[in-house]
This record gives sequence, structure tokens and C-alpha cells, in this order.
Amino acid sequence: MESGPKCIIKNTLRSMAILGMSMVTGTILLCLVYMLPMAAMREHVSEDVNLLQREGHYTAFWDGTFVRMHPDNISMETFFLNNRGMARDNYTDAIMLGNAVYENASKGILEKALCVYRYAEEDEMPIDSLQEYLENGRTDNEISYSRYWHGYLVFLKPLLCLFTYDQIRIFNVLLQSFLLVLLCREMVKKVGGDYAACFFGAALMVFPFTVPFCMQYCTAVYVLLVSSIIYLRHFEYWNRNERTLYYFLLTGIVTSYVDFLTYPLITLGGLLVISVLITGEKTWFILKHSFMWCAGYFGMWAGKWIIATAMTDENVIRDGVAQMLFRTSSATETSAGSKISALKAVFANFSSMTNIYYIFVFLLVVLFLAVVLKKQGRYRIRYMAEQRHFLWIAFLPIIWYCIVKNHSYDHSSFTYRALFVTVFALMAMVVRSCKKIDGSDSNHLNKK
Repeated sequence: MESGPKCIIKNTLRSMAILGMSMVTGTILLCLVYMLPMAAMREHVSEDVNLLQREGHYTAFWDGTFVRMHPDNISMETFFLNNRGMARDNYTDAIMLGNAVYENASKGILEKALCVYRYAEEDEMPIDSLQEYLENGRTDNEISYSRYWHGYLVFLKPLLCLFTYDQIRIFNVLLQSFLLVLLCREMVKKVGGDYAACFFGAALMVFPFTVPFCMQYCTAVYVLLVSSIIYLRHFEYWNRNERTLYYFLLTGIVTSYVDFLTYPLITLGGLLVISVLITGEKTWFILKHSFMWCAGYFGMWAGKWIIATAMTDENVIRDGVAQMLFRTSSATETSAGSKISALKAVFANFSSMTNIYYIFVFLLVVLFLAVVLKKQGRYRIRYMAEQRHFLWIAFLPIIWYCIVKNHSYDHSSFTYRALFVTVFALMAMVVRSCKKIDGSDSNHLNKK
């Protein structure tokens, strides 16, 4: 973008216009899917509600110790057998399905799209409430979940018209596998095979095999994969006149729209690493693009609170602010009366990556980096210092955990996946340093 006060004002207004149009578009899309017939959706969800009951709320891939560790709770058993980071979140998936199939004819389309109602009995698990609603169609205990956009419904509702919940899991496996292969192919072409291996290794470190089987986990992953593929395939367009700033703004907007507060930072951090590898830019590039992503992410979220408060009878702004304060507090829902520190929140997330699987993948990552180092000859620490801007990206999840303490601690079984950014950035930092040693340039585009 051009410099100068006039250009800053112009680009700020343009960003605000993009944000405003995104809010309007997001609202319209939700209204459209709320017009879809509900009979097929309810029938398809009814077929698999017993599957959720059998699996339970948090089902891990293998038996072990499901524990949230912190500095006062460390043992060798939990270090090697902790399966917390391998759990599916059927609890939240049941809420998402309940949001998708709930129908109250007395509500208007706009109100339903903004408030997102579902049936829920007090002190009852979401899976049980979902089954009760599907069997009896009750609307006497209606609650709303209006502080989120719930943009995933734009995709989930049409899918439920055609498929069951279990079939959507299979669809996710196939689509995510295809997108991952396509992204790695694009990375090999644009930045080199070593960096594609870094991306793949970082993905393995956050146990991706659970993700397709849990709808909640898929949202941020799809945004990361699709946004990275588009960016790589059309880099020449987005890099013109610093359009990447708007691209990061849009990525933050889409993340806020579809994500259910899982690990949204992967859409920022993953794209930042790829951008730095292509452009060769450093600290200032990282800071200003991070700011644009945050403007899109938090601006879109705030917009939902404002629109829903203005257009419905609910004070969504008050609810949203209250939840924001709670999620950034030192309180915890898992242990009454106890307080959590930033250190405990960070430790809880790292501890979700402790068992035999993660140790094995970590050793593979170390072996890969050792091979890269050996190929490049004698290693010089000063080249690593030249790539220290990657540390800004690597620390993004840590900063998030320290600020959003409550959510990061209570939900560390999935928020730990933001550490994908840390692993990817650090691996790219080492590989880029090695490229510097032998004079090779991983920035393929700049060669052309």
C-alpha cells in the first residue's frame, strides 16, 4: 500500500468496507440456509444420534490417561500415556447438530439466523438433549447461542440434507486429505519440498487423525488449507500493491465466521510462515499482517454482537463481553475455587502433546532437521539469528494462551493444536538458516 496520511485513511476505509460487506454477506448466507427444509436434516441426524451416545462425549483413539497436566501435576505415567490430545469432542458436535436441526416456527428467519436456537434441558448433556428433541420435537426449553456467528451452519445444514453425521466424517477425511496433498504440492512448487515437509511434520505433531471425525475441529483447518492453497496459486495477484494485507483481513474474517473458538491462530500463523518464505519479508511484514488478521477476526466477532443486539431482543453485546472477560480470567470450570496462571495454561497445552505417539513424531522431526543440517554442511549459529523473525510467529500461540487463560486451560485437549504454528515456524526457521549457508534461495518466485 502507498504511504502517507491520505492513503492510510483510504485503506482504513476500504478495510472497514470489506468488514461491513462481510457481515452483511454472512448474515444473508445464514438466512438462506435457515430456509432449507428441516425434515431431511432431522432424519439424517436421528440415524447417528445413537452413535454419539455409544462413543461418549470425549472419545480418544486409544486407552490411556485423560488428564490435564500443570506444573504441580507431573508424572511419568501421564507423560507417556496421556491421550488428552487425541480426543474427539462429541459434546460440542452435539451442540452444532442441535443448532442445525432445531426448528421453531414462531421465530422469524433473521432472528433464527442471528440467535441460533436449540433445545437444551438444564443440567443435561448436549447429546441427551439432542436425542430428546429429535424424538419429541420439544421447544419448551429453547436457548440461544448468539455470541458466535456459527458460520459453519452455511455448510453443515446443506450437508445434513444429503448425508448423515457419520457420512460427513467420511467426507471430511476425503476432502481434508485431498486439500493437504494439494497444499503440499503447491508448497513444493512455490517454496520447496523441505518446507512442505515442515508443514506436514507440524501437522503430525498435533494429531490430525482426530480432526475429520469431529466437526468442531474442522473449521479452522479448512480455512488454513483453503486460504494457503489460494494464496500460493495466486501469489502474483495478491502480492501486487500489498493486497496480502486485505487477504489476511479476509482470512481473519472467515475464521471468525466459521470457527467455534477452537484454535483460530493456525489460520494466521500458517499463512504467515508461508508468506515469509515466499516474500523473504521479516518483522514489519509479520506485525502489520498479524494486525490485519486480528482486525478481521475480532472486528467480525464484534460485528455479530452489534448486529444481533440491534436486530433482536437479546443483549448480545453484554453476553459477549461477559464471556470474553471470563475466558481471559484466571478462573476455571474444571476445579471449583482454584485459579490458573498463564504458566499453567501454557503447560496444559504442551502437556496435551505427551505420549508415545507425540514422542515418536518429535523424534522424526528432529531426524528430518538433522538430515537437512548435515546436507548443508557446517552449521553456523549466526544464520539462525538472521531468521529470528520466525520466532515472532512461533510465539503467537504462547501469547494467546497467556491472554485467553481460562479457555486455553479448560479446553487444552484441542486448543493445543495452535502449537502447529510454533512447530511449523521453528522448523522453517532451521531449514531457512541452512538454505542461507549454501547460498540456495528457497524463494522460488523471486528467482523468476
